[in-house]
Amino acid sequence: MSLTEITRQAFQLTVEEQVALRNSLHENTHPIEPEFDQHWLEVVKQRRENVRSGKSRIVSLEEVMDELQSGL
Repeated sequence: MSLTEITRQAFQLTVEEQVALRNSLHENTHPIEPEFDQHWLEVVKQRRENVRSGKSRIVSLEEVMDELQSGL
């Protein structure tokens, strides 16, 4: 099967299936190093704890965009 045929068939997939295919292809060509994955897991845990303890707060995209447009 040629790349053109594969591409044509991929375009027939649902958006969700296309995203899953893209993720599978990306993971196959760009494997995640366990240390890198562990690092981000620790970052996520720390950010979650900061939100729970009140050190940080969650900001909506709309709020961020409003601040950027108003010049902070």
